[in-house]
Amino acid sequence: MSDSGNIVDQNAYENSIGLASAAQKMFMDLAAKNPDKSTYNNKIDTLFTNLLRDLNNKADANTIMMDVHVKIHPGLISGYDIEPIPESPMPVLLVII
Repeated sequence: MSDSGNIVDQNAYENSIGLASAAQKMFMDLAAKNPDKSTYNNKIDTLFTNLLRDLNNKADANTIMMDVHVKIHPGLISGYDIEPIPESPMPVLLVII
């Protein structure tokens, strides 16, 4: 957590906390509808809690990126058998055509 507490844009920081909280609430709604995935649900809920903790502790951007892209995102993909969408729009266009 280097540069801890160094907020460049207060509004963006507060929005980040609000969006992370909303994402966690949406996930909890999803988890409640999928009790058969309780192992994944508990793990992902903990990851969201860690994200919010890091945001509230004003962690550096790399820590937040790791929370989301290395922990939460793969957890959702594996827990809910989600097909990852390629970052390039070309494969999606080829599928549509």
